[in-house]
Amino acid sequence: EFLGPDEKRLIADTFDDPVRLRGLGLADLGAVIGRSLRTVRWQPEELWRQANRDADWLASGLGRLLAPGKPDWPADLDHIPDPPFVLFCRGCPPPEDRELLAVVGTRRPSEAARLAAWELGRDCAALGIGLVSGLAHGIDGAAHAAAVRCRGYTVAVLAGGIDEVHPRMHRELACRIMDCGGGLVSEYGPGTPTLRHQFPIRNRIISGLCPVTVVVEAPERSGALITAQYGLDQGRDVYVHAAAAKAAREQVPEISPK
Repeated sequence: EFLGPDEKRLIADTFDDPVRLRGLGLADLGAVIGRSLRTVRWQPEELWRQANRDADWLASGLGRLLAPGKPDWPADLDHIPDPPFVLFCRGCPPPEDRELLAVVGTRRPSEAARLAAWELGRDCAALGIGLVSGLAHGIDGAAHAAAVRCRGYTVAVLAGGIDEVHPRMHRELACRIMDCGGGLVSEYGPGTPTLRHQFPIRNRIISGLCPVTVVVEAPERSGALITAQYGLDQGRDVYVHAAAAKAAREQVPEISPK
């Protein structure tokens, strides 16, 4: 976890023998990536056990691994600054021939914003556009639920392990997403806990999968605005839903000219 995706790729290309990789120390890793490493999280034996757990999970048929250059890898992720090293997937990964739209927003939406998210999910399903979001409370959940209700394709990008649905109350929604031909994806393997700092990191994947991101409603310093910024940095189009724009105007007092 203390290595970035590009650093992981560099190490994997340098040491393609997992047994050799297992015997490396921090100094060896630092020499490859070009920076000094000091962390207590480099525990090769524990990482080896995690790798075996990942392999067992994949062999069980519960999910699959998506990797750059391999079939089903979302090619749009190759064009963002920090694409994930790999993606774990349950259900159906984003099809290459389907247009995708990211819908994000606050966990505590107004009723107008919740309705707007629902209508976006419904309309995406009707138009055959895949909807991508983060399965969170509020806007995410409303958009996913509408897409599922209308038998559309939707994919949820998880912040924790691929087997860790957060919030727990959306476990049923996650199952319905897969039952309707959608998918769950995460850059973290099974058994990885959902930690707070992972939410903003995963948002680059939400925007990275889609040419367009729509912010339905979001307060300042929110995860949705982080996703929007990722989208802009990735050269994607970012829109603000009219419901959100109206709410923002109503919150700003009009200043009379003196």
